[in-house]
Amino acid sequence: MKVLVIDDEHLVRETVVHLLETFGISDIIEADDGHAGLQLVQEQRPDLAIVDVRMPGLGGIELLERLKQLNIQLPYVMLSGYDLFSYAQTALNLGATAYLLKPVNPDELYAVIQKVRLDRQLQDLRSETDLRATIRLKQGMEIMRRRFIGELAATTQLAEGYVAGRLKELEIGFAHRQFAIVRIELDPVSGPVSGLPSNDQALIQYGAENIACEILQQADVGVWPGDAEQGFFLLANIPLSVQYPRDLMSLCTEVKESIRRYLRQHATIGIGSLACTLSELPSSYEAAGKALLQRLVKGTGSVIVYERPVASPDQFKGIGFQVEQDMLLEFERGDQAAAMAIVRRMYEPFIALDFIDRASLLKLNFQLIVLLFKILERFDAEPAPLLGEELSLYEEVNQCTSIEAMLDWFGGKLALAFDALLSNRETGARKLIEKARGYIHNRYMEDLSLETVAAHVYVTPAYFSSIFKKETGKNFVDYVSHYRIDKAKQLLGSGNYKVNAVAAMTGFHNMKYFYKVFKKQTGLTPNQYKEL
Repeated sequence: MKVLVIDDEHLVRETVVHLLETFGISDIIEADDGHAGLQLVQEQRPDLAIVDVRMPGLGGIELLERLKQLNIQLPYVMLSGYDLFSYAQTALNLGATAYLLKPVNPDELYAVIQKVRLDRQLQDLRSETDLRATIRLKQGMEIMRRRFIGELAATTQLAEGYVAGRLKELEIGFAHRQFAIVRIELDPVSGPVSGLPSNDQALIQYGAENIACEILQQADVGVWPGDAEQGFFLLANIPLSVQYPRDLMSLCTEVKESIRRYLRQHATIGIGSLACTLSELPSSYEAAGKALLQRLVKGTGSVIVYERPVASPDQFKGIGFQVEQDMLLEFERGDQAAAMAIVRRMYEPFIALDFIDRASLLKLNFQLIVLLFKILERFDAEPAPLLGEELSLYEEVNQCTSIEAMLDWFGGKLALAFDALLSNRETGARKLIEKARGYIHNRYMEDLSLETVAAHVYVTPAYFSSIFKKETGKNFVDYVSHYRIDKAKQLLGSGNYKVNAVAAMTGFHNMKYFYKVFKKQTGLTPNQYKEL
């Protein structure tokens, strides 16, 4: 990108030139008055002119009018030390891209530079309305090559004759005998270009691909691009002068830094295993994907080369019953921090590993979401309206670019769950105890235990004991005993049953114990009560 700076003040030109250099622009020409600037525009054809409004001889406004008369179109930025509406209006009417006040604000100037860059790239790429139309118009050899490169990287056991024929047909040649797949993914768009339409974001990725191709080709690496599930990949044809993986990592680090510098984007690059034949490319592609996955622990914005683990990592077997019980207990206690500690503990093996098994990580994410839903349902809470649908949640967490980001995501969902349960805990407790009472009243003649009833209402015995006493005013044993004695009194009062039959019918299988409990509660023995 070539930029012309026109200003009669040397200090202003020096400041603007310095800012442009920090933005990655090195092709800069200068003029100290409007006449010299006009001549340079005609001779050099810059991509952008930054012009002072007031200069001796030929001022900025007059220069723009002259350019318009000459039918010379280029983006230009007007600089002025005066915040006058008339100047700004005139400049913008003449087609100025922006009107900036001195001293120049670096952020404002950078935003203008980015807009000019993107406009220029879009103009080069678009023939009619948008980037998609341009891509459709350019269907042909380049697209066919990309598709075939993708086929080489993703398809195993392609017939040699088919491969040879397609290589000749598409004019693809390999000068070297070593290959590796390099996969490049950009982090979500941020900064000055955030909020761009999808076509413009595609343009940024196109720019990143061009940067990568240029840097690798300068090192005599043959480069053939293809499309990946996310981002893009390069089939790198590596000369013997470039050592794998050391030199290739160094080149990819330069690619990453150039993408950051020129596009203001962070890229993560995964380098696949070395391949000596085209039939080995699918293995290299898979290895590059596994290398990319390691950013979950190594961080985004990294260059990661695939390294086969010394030993196969243990597959994640599942959360397990004990973890479910521990998590349920923390929900019962209302201890959000302890619940989050359990989640963090589940991810610790992945943080400790040098190599992450993707299938195991996805399985853990899914099972944690299912567990959260299950616990909420046990507390009579509706998980989907509160958190979202399970599939959507699964897709969300899998988009996290680090283990810490996944933990933060789960932390947010736990906070929502605990807040919701706290607000309806009292109502839920009453419903739970009513359900337990119904169970006791229907089965009082059987052998009842705290553990049996707690299991029936899907809570731990400790939690059930605590809320039962709070809601009923009695502990579990006393409540059951009182209910049984009340039933015994009704049966004895009817006069239809003997004492030993009443004891058995109300769950007392030991007559001595029945007499003891009955007298304690009524002040009479069963026989005395029956004689009343």
